Amino acid sequence: MSNHLTITGYSTALFSTWYFVNEFGVLFDCGDGVSAGLLQKARKVKHVFISHADRDHVAGLLQFNQLNARAGLNFYYPKDCGSFPAMAEFSSRFDPHVSGTQWIPLEAGQEVRLRHDLLVRTIENRHVPAEPGQFKSLSYAVDRISRRLKPEFSGRSGEEIAAVRQKLGDAAITDEARSPSLIYSGDTPPEWDGRYHGAEVLIHEATFLTAAEIDPDDPKRNKHSSLDQVMKMVAGSKIKKLILGHFSSRYSNEQIDEANRPRDESPRDFHRGAQGSAGPNCQRSAGRMCDEPPQLTPLRQGMAVERGCRAWLPQMLACLGSQKKCCWDISGKSVSPRVAPTISAGRRPPLPQRRAALR
Repeated sequence: MSNHLTITGYSTALFSTWYFVNEFGVLFDCGDGVSAGLLQKARKVKHVFISHADRDHVAGLLQFNQLNARAGLNFYYPKDCGSFPAMAEFSSRFDPHVSGTQWIPLEAGQEVRLRHDLLVRTIENRHVPAEPGQFKSLSYAVDRISRRLKPEFSGRSGEEIAAVRQKLGDAAITDEARSPSLIYSGDTPPEWDGRYHGAEVLIHEATFLTAAEIDPDDPKRNKHSSLDQVMKMVAGSKIKKLILGHFSSRYSNEQIDEANRPRDESPRDFHRGAQGSAGPNCQRSAGRMCDEPPQLTPLRQGMAVERGCRAWLPQMLACLGSQKKCCWDISGKSVSPRVAPTISAGRRPPLPQRRAALR
């Protein structure tokens, strides 16, 4: 099976977040503008997984349903978020033809089979405060499923194995093997329990640039991550591709680029790398060595995607903190980004305190 993924998304804290994975037919979150961003591609979506009920993650949900409702379209949401049953009821009364859509509540530890070789499992996170046993905020992991020959059959001839399979079935000679293809964190504080280990692609939020900007003494506020926390968390986790989004609009593109750059790299070296020359030594940027010498592919002036160097991959997603929509082709060996502006930048106001209007 090919590991090629095409991911289209937009994410700016407070305003909108959504990510579409074309090969899976999966949409993670459904923020404002998702229908206009995907256009006819939205018809490829079969499963919509909502991480939580904050308005920047659900504001596009009713329009998306109105335009794409059909039998086989499924919306999944944390089971203790009362907003979703209310939206489902309103949507069905407002537009009866959306009755084909299924609204399915989930709790942590459940699995949703997408096809025989692919499933989504739910992971509880701590973004939205909830009572024990309640689930108001979830992360999602997409696992690839394969079958591997059981050790006791190793060394047997093909004829012997075929005979056992014919008599007892595939399960008698193989074990199910799972590998995390993609994990979507949703909004969440950093989690240090190794839940992201070995993911081919991790999409993670980085609302703030530094942990010093997060107020730990306000228990009423939803919990978020900072860029420096995420980089420490994933160091050594064997993640092949890291996608960062949900940056606060208080930061300019230049501030995000600066925060992403290894401390021993000068702006001059960085811009030369973005234009195609050899990139900087990045072995200290995430606490581990690169797999191979870095090669840079231009994304836009002042920003680059690095191939073959896991440690510096946050550079590829800095544009998600700006007023941009981005699409990445992720094949495991190279990243070919396409960038298209969606709304003009203008002056950005300070991020106000988030109101828990939807829960």
